[in-house]
This record gives sequence, C-alpha cells and structure tokens, in this order.
Amino acid sequence: MNLAAADVKPLPILTLSKVTADLAEDRGSEEGLRLYLDLVARAPIGLMVLHLENMEDAGSFRILAANSAVVPVSGMPDLAVNSLIGRSFAEVSPAISATELPELFAAVIRSGSARHLGEIRYGDERLPEGVYSIRAFPLPNRCVGIVFDDITERKRAEEALQRTAEELARSNAELEQFAYIASHDLHEPLRTVAGFTQLLARDYKDKMGAEAGEYLDRIVEGAKRMQVLINALLGYARVGSKRNPIERVDCRNIYQAAVANLKAAIEESGAVLTSGSLPTVMGDNAQLVQLFQNLLANAIKFRGQNHSQIHVSATPKGREWQFAVRDNGIGIDPNDFSRVFVIFQRIHSRDEYSGAGIGLAICKKIVEQHGGRMWIESEPGRGSTFYFTIPNAASPAKIS
Repeated sequence: MNLAAADVKPLPILTLSKVTADLAEDRGSEEGLRLYLDLVARAPIGLMVLHLENMEDAGSFRILAANSAVVPVSGMPDLAVNSLIGRSFAEVSPAISATELPELFAAVIRSGSARHLGEIRYGDERLPEGVYSIRAFPLPNRCVGIVFDDITERKRAEEALQRTAEELARSNAELEQFAYIASHDLHEPLRTVAGFTQLLARDYKDKMGAEAGEYLDRIVEGAKRMQVLINALLGYARVGSKRNPIERVDCRNIYQAAVANLKAAIEESGAVLTSGSLPTVMGDNAQLVQLFQNLLANAIKFRGQNHSQIHVSATPKGREWQFAVRDNGIGIDPNDFSRVFVIFQRIHSRDEYSGAGIGLAICKKIVEQHGGRMWIESEPGRGSTFYFTIPNAASPAKIS
C-alpha cells in the first residue's frame, strides 16, 4: 500500500488497521478485527496516526486516524473524533504543536525506531494545564503512531507527595534542631541546680526538720531524673544531627564493639551472648554500634528471673539483610508493641526498671535513617525478638 500526500482523505478509526500494514489479514478473521478495533476505539489512552506531508517540514503533520481519548488534546471536548480526521495536527492541537514534539515525531519516522518522548506539559487558552506521557512508533508511508497518556492527576499526586515529604523532612529537621538546642541549653542550668541542691542536702539536711529534709530529697531526686531525661533527649537529637560518612561496615566488628561496651552489665547479669554469621553492610559505624548496644542492653535489662540468653543473627532478604536480636526475657504484650519505639514511652514503672524510655526509639531512628525497618515479635514470659533491616553492601544505604 502506497500513500502519497495527495491521497490523504478524512478517514475513520478503521483506517488505523490499513496504516498498520493491513491488520485485517494479520488478524485472520473479521470478528477478531472488529474486537481489535473496538478495543482501540475504547482505549483509555489516546491513540493517533499522523502523516508527514513534507519530510522537510515537521509542521506538516495531518491526522489520519484517532480514537476518542485524543479529543481532549484538541482542547475542545465536545468535538467528535471523526471531525479530527484529515485536519492539520497544528490546527487541532496548537499547544502541543508549539513544543518540540513535531520534530520528535519526524525523527521517529526518519530513524524507524520507536521512542518514549517523555512527559510534556501542555496548556493554552483552550486547554487546562496538564501533563502527557507521549510515545511514538514508526509506521509505513511517512506515518507515525502516537500514544498520548494523560498523567496529569498522577503527576499532581506525585508533586503533592513530594511537597509533603519535603515539608515533613524540614519539620523533622527543625524539631531535631530544637530538641538538640533545648536539651543542650537546659543541661548547664539544671546541673547547677542539682549541684547546689546536693550541697545544701549534704551540709544542712541535719539542721532542717524531717519534713524539710524529705522535700530536699525529692528536689535532688527530681533534678537527677531531669538530667537523665535531658541527656536522653540530647542523645536522640544527636542521632539526627550528627552523622558520620557512610562506609562498608563489618557487623561482626559492630557486635564485638557493642559487647565490649556492655562488659560490666554482661558480667553482673551473667548473660550469655552468642551470634551467627554477620554480614558487611553500608552504614554509619558509630550509629550501628549504638543500635546493637541498645538492643543488647535492652535484652539484658529485661531478663526477669531467667538466666539471660541473647542471640544475634542475620538473614539475606533480597537487597537487604534482616537482623534479629532474640532473648528469653520477660517479653512484651502485643498490645504494647506500638508504644515500644515511642520516645519517653515506658511500659514498666521506674521502680521496676530504670531508664528514660528512649533506647528503642533511638534504635528505630537509626534503622530508618539507614533505609530499613524495625519491628518486634514477643509474648509475655516467652522472650522477645527485635528485627531490623539494613541494605546490603551492594545496595548502599542512603542516610536520610
């Protein structure tokens, strides 16, 4: 079939089968062709065939075939699809014709290769602003097939999500900065108050009445507790504000460093710590030591009356490693799982177990900054297993 420029006539959507090298013969049956053409006509993406009348002029495209989904491209939604056939593409869609697309369409014809032409923003006085993803494929006789996929809503959703993520990141950064500054600035005056209160208790408590002495003890205790909380808050803020270079980290060395730091607690508790084979990952060495140390210390603390046994293991899971820190301690009620990783949330009273309630919150923050996830499996009286993931050395972590 040879199609010269002078032969171009207004054609219905059925012409699409002719332009694509007599699809009727290829389909083998009239019914198959009818179903195929019905599919093309009803497709939710725009399909159009253009003929380049002058190979030297990319503005000379004329519409040979189209389905109804391309009508919005014209900016005239009430226009019937048949009224597009035979018209100049520049006349029908001046907004898109004003872009580099006609030149790209012509390049596809010349090269004989299909191309994804990218995402094109459009809009003029007739057409609301939007975005099309456009692909083109060559057809015989100086023709090109165009696929218009209106992705405006998807792009708007992506842009809104991006703005939300940026706002959240900025808010988190500001919050971390505030926590760091507040805890740092409060540290010195509180230490002064605590110091002078302790001096007052040491030198004058015996000269005060019993009730005054009790009040003084409460002040000292409250000041000490506030120092613990401020130090914990400062540590939490530092996780986000002070970051070291990302490097290859051997988790065997990380585990050994954490165990060495906890030597006194391990000896005092009689805990038995073991580990399986541990991998090399990409991460912040100091933060990963803190992560392992906090999890091991947590397992030692909440051992109950049991002879504490703690095991650390790692399993490859696609592009990441899944670590597990398993203990045989007192366990956690599943109803409390949501509170475990929240800063300053305590499941047990201070009389039962000391601490500020921030260690696991720091663990979760470190894991998430390395692009991983953290969760827990546990039952009261049956121990706990803390899981977390870290990208492997072939998929380096992005510290966020």
